[in-house]
Amino acid sequence: MSDDLQGDWFNLTREFEKAVQTKTANILPVKYEDLKLHPFSTITKMAEFIDVSHTDDFIRKIIEKCSFDNIKKHKFDSSRMIDPKHEWTLFRK
Repeated sequence: MSDDLQGDWFNLTREFEKAVQTKTANILPVKYEDLKLHPFSTITKMAEFIDVSHTDDFIRKIIEKCSFDNIKKHKFDSSRMIDPKHEWTLFRK
């Protein structure tokens, strides 16, 4: 997979899928469905992939903090979490 992010979406997607299948890039595909159905094992796999030490309690806290119910209860300025200086933001709901 090239580092050039120029080009059309179809070619980039094809390159990405090829890199995932051939394991030529450091990519961990994560499906939303896996996060919903198996949050503990999926987040554990993510932590191991990025080499973050973790405990079961740490993983449970991530699951709780990232739940839709928790996010609804604790509205916050998400752009401040991404960039405290407000120089750039990218936040998707």
